Amino acid sequence: MKIRVDVLSDKKGSNPGGLCTVYDSKGNRVLDGYFKYCHSSYLPKSSPFLAEHQPVLEVLASLQARKFGLITPDCYVLMNKDLVVFNNLHNSKDHSGKKYYFVSKLEPNPTSETIDKRLIESIKHERAYLESLLLRDFDSRANIIYKEGRVGYIDLGCFRFACANDGFLKEAPGNFSLIPDRQLRKILRKLENYNIRRADGAVINLLKIVEDVSDMFIPILNPPGGYAKVESLINKNEVHAIQNYFAQSFFNSRRKFKEEGLLIE
Repeated sequence: MKIRVDVLSDKKGSNPGGLCTVYDSKGNRVLDGYFKYCHSSYLPKSSPFLAEHQPVLEVLASLQARKFGLITPDCYVLMNKDLVVFNNLHNSKDHSGKKYYFVSKLEPNPTSETIDKRLIESIKHERAYLESLLLRDFDSRANIIYKEGRVGYIDLGCFRFACANDGFLKEAPGNFSLIPDRQLRKILRKLENYNIRRADGAVINLLKIVEDVSDMFIPILNPPGGYAKVESLINKNEVHAIQNYFAQSFFNSRRKFKEEGLLIE
């Protein structure tokens, strides 16, 4: 039951990968997209995050953005387990042998001066959500599209505490440290009192976003249309660390949410 990936280009950003077409085990075309992955880590030894798990983190970042009502493309984890065959139609490097690959569906990206102005204005209104999620790649014009009259984030990268560049997992500039469980529990009790108005007008509780991380299901491509629970793809220490960082960031972002008129106490 092998999945075939036709590689159509060199990498489209800093990380290894490229444009691709994915076919299921019967040869049916599943999607046109781009894929990428991470092969090594520069994270400190104290970090629980593994380079081979970075594609899962990147899909998780996109799904978390949707929790705030933001628009992101469909993206997936492609699991290997000797079930992926890469067909290099472009003069590209050998991409086989990785545990996971990140795959995102291609989206049209129309451009004009009017659209660009609208995108810049939209990001201003949605920046508080993105920054609270510790995301970093949302300001580049190449990483956003105009969709449904709003900004769509086609490449949010990953979280600042574990982001990939040139195939290496590393921390973005900043101070990232996990807080003790006792302190974390205090923050979680406070977050229960904070509700946020999402970008689409709905309301969500900040504690729920943190708690839901461990119960999330990640879209996968083998089989196409399938899902895998996040704790079956990455280890519990990684899940707990994500929740720890989210709790800290959401609590520290409450003033920004209030200034933007998004906080409902």
